[in-house]
Amino acid sequence: MTTPLLHGEIEAPRPLRAKDGRISLTGWCLIAGAAAAPPVRLRSDAFILPLTARHDRPDVAGLLPAEPAAGSCGFTIEGMLPAGVLLAQLEARVADDRWQVFKTLTIAAGSAPFCAVLDEPIRAGTLRDRVKVGGWALDPSHPVTDLVLRYG
Repeated sequence: MTTPLLHGEIEAPRPLRAKDGRISLTGWCLIAGAAAAPPVRLRSDAFILPLTARHDRPDVAGLLPAEPAAGSCGFTIEGMLPAGVLLAQLEARVADDRWQVFKTLTIAAGSAPFCAVLDEPIRAGTLRDRVKVGGWALDPSHPVTDLVLRYG
């Protein structure tokens, strides 16, 4: 079994960073001599993100005019990553349905911050009665099941 020759690159984001855990990775990939661009994915031990969009790449067709898939080999991969410094591989599916690595990446992924807001009980005047405190809280990575307000 011969290993197909893959050509590919990523262009964005630079630097490789997933702010708040969300990544939108764009680039291109083709198999030398193949008529169509292969499916691609971003994989690590913690996740697999599939191809989300294809793009025309006239610039790649200009660089590699002998490659039939060069004009349509652009891709986008989008999704959420776990927080941390992650070692990931860009892979392309080759003819025998195997996934073959064409680029290894280190990605810094942040986590979305916890957010909370308290509503103002009144805007003007003096409070002479009990105050009911209201507001909202959001943790993008976990459901908020309990919230405690300490004052005094």
